[in-house]
Amino acid sequence: MQVKEIMTKDPACCISETALQEVAQMMVDHNCGEIPVVENKDTKLPIGVITDRDIVCRTVARGLNPLDLTVADCMTKPCVTVTPDMIKGIECAMLTTVEDDGSLNSRPMATQRIEFDGDLYFFTKVNAPKVYEVERDFNVCVSYAAPEDQRYVSMSGVARPLNDRAKMEELWFPDLETWFPDGLKDPELALLWISVTQAEYWEGSSGTLVYMSGVKAMAAGMAFGDIENQKLDLKGTE
Repeated sequence: MQVKEIMTKDPACCISETALQEVAQMMVDHNCGEIPVVENKDTKLPIGVITDRDIVCRTVARGLNPLDLTVADCMTKPCVTVTPDMIKGIECAMLTTVEDDGSLNSRPMATQRIEFDGDLYFFTKVNAPKVYEVERDFNVCVSYAAPEDQRYVSMSGVARPLNDRAKMEELWFPDLETWFPDGLKDPELALLWISVTQAEYWEGSSGTLVYMSGVKAMAAGMAFGDIENQKLDLKGTE
């Protein structure tokens, strides 16, 4: 399954001047607990989020009257916008799988030169140890590092071998011949397909950790509050 099949397109959003009562009604109408806050309704540039928890903890719990306040009074900001660019330009990833005895095994993998949309693909051989490992335990972790611009990403997901010649032709690039000299003619060539379910993202000199929640929101470039130690679950959220 790909992100485009489950993502929420054109999500409901508000601006910082929106009354809290109005945004609370939006949450009821859309059966959700979080509304993106945008700069204006035309550009929809994300500047933060407002959640039902924000309203409770930052207004009601403090004895303030929500009917007198706007989104700007309790929204979460600044925001970190999570987009496919978080792994763009990183040529090598480390793939970690689980061995028979439960120990972990990691190896470098060439990153595909396509925009990340919630799925990862790596070329492999059908008889490679990692293929047997994911057939036994499909839970994997893929990590990326770009120290030059202080960008680090860890993705967890479920993996399975994929023998799709059309997909291989789509993803193949010449540098892969270093590991697969016979190229697409190799009968043992296969893909390892990973559906990402969770990600952790560190960026900037402060090393702030951002847990991203919702593949749907991630593919849409939706904003999440810059809150340390928040978890990001990429399987569709409410």
